[in-house]
Amino acid sequence: MSKWRENNRIHYNQYMRDYNKKNRIKVNETNRKYRQGLKDKIYSNYKPVCNHCGITDLRCLSIDHVNNDGASERKIYGVSVKFFRYIINQGFPDKYQILCMNCQWIKRNKDR
Repeated sequence: MSKWRENNRIHYNQYMRDYNKKNRIKVNETNRKYRQGLKDKIYSNYKPVCNHCGITDLRCLSIDHVNNDGASERKIYGVSVKFFRYIINQGFPDKYQILCMNCQWIKRNKDR
């Protein structure tokens, strides 16, 4: 990387840190809307209904790993935005489903 580019990157990064500090509320709201848009896109593709009990309240629905391999995927993709973008870029694979939190809890603890 050239020295000019490196210096500009440093200045840009400092500018963005300062901007984010000064506009914390606006930045948080923009990020929240972006995350919610990705989540809505995923929910609309998988149908926003719990696959087990049929509840449709979006406040309690979440994405579930059908094969219970969520822990290993979280190590790779993290949570939230990276994970949502991964699902969208993979074309909404069948290894995910929508469940309400109660059904996820039941699924997780059914062997106890």
